[in-house]
Amino acid sequence: MKALGFLPIILVSICLLTSSASYAKALRELNESEVNKLKANIEKNPENMVSRRFLALHYFEKKNWVQVTRHLAPVAENLPTPLLRILAKSYVNLGNIRQAETIIRIPLSAKTVSPESYLLAAEVYAAKGRSSTINVVSQPAKDLLFETLKTAQLAYPNNYLIYETRINYLEEFVPHYQYEALKVLEDMTKNKLKFKPKHYSMVCKFNHLSGFTKQTTTSCLEAIEKDPSTPGNYIYLGQTHINIGEKEKGMRVLASVGEKFSDSEEALWATADAYYSNKNLPEAFNYFKKATNHPDVKPRDFLGFAKVAFDLKKYDVALMAFDKHCSMTETLDHEFRRASGLLKSPLWKARFRRKMMNCQKK
Repeated sequence: MKALGFLPIILVSICLLTSSASYAKALRELNESEVNKLKANIEKNPENMVSRRFLALHYFEKKNWVQVTRHLAPVAENLPTPLLRILAKSYVNLGNIRQAETIIRIPLSAKTVSPESYLLAAEVYAAKGRSSTINVVSQPAKDLLFETLKTAQLAYPNNYLIYETRINYLEEFVPHYQYEALKVLEDMTKNKLKFKPKHYSMVCKFNHLSGFTKQTTTSCLEAIEKDPSTPGNYIYLGQTHINIGEKEKGMRVLASVGEKFSDSEEALWATADAYYSNKNLPEAFNYFKKATNHPDVKPRDFLGFAKVAFDLKKYDVALMAFDKHCSMTETLDHEFRRASGLLKSPLWKARFRRKMMNCQKK
């Protein structure tokens, strides 16, 4: 059978690639005529691997995962590793984790496993861990996830992405993940990987979450120097000063965060929360209000705004904020119940109760 004229040239470049993402992008977009020719080739000869592969790559780029699996699954045993990853990734995107796991085990069983294969396997096990709330199903998948990443780290001790992926999954799946995350960062140091600015910020954050006061102060100051554009470094430093009794110093740091990072929801919320905790209600109100107007507004912003507005007896604002919190979370927060119980005015009490009932119906 005569092959399409453009295929051999592109095939040479594809064979040089190692990652599934770059593998797919080696193909220019095929036009309708070329797609139809490839389909005709497969119809005449189902064993036409070249046509199957190029159609699959075309559909992968188009995010048509069903077509990718349709063309690659029948010949999976003959696929090179990059195409096996494309097939497994397509199954993940379709939510077919069982098939994705079956496919990714093939490159994992090779004598030499690439970082890309380890990372995709971790993604598969993470998806499997999320897919069930039943511990006997999800926990073994999570165990495999971290075993895979530890193996990957041993095989590729200089690969930044493996360390960062471990930390991300620890944060997602492990309670009190900060202790293990600090160990991962220590591994980076032992393996002589040079810290990037974001890694200094990670050390600051994880020390703070671990309650390591002295280490937090030192690491956050270093993070501010190395990564000055991350508001968390200032937030954790300010909160640490407050926690050890240096209230004025901590509040100065947190106030500067709210001003310097007014485009950060995290900074606005942390500053507002600090003012609220220290009974400075007018400043807390101002910063919570800014947070609720942020494009990335979170439920915590409306809850904080509701609480401080209620304390200031701005009941109309508080009710609006409590209602917004309810609509975002679809849960009735205990602070809403508490506020309703504290009201003396029958009119306001009735309005709060009515909104509470609406929240409960969601």
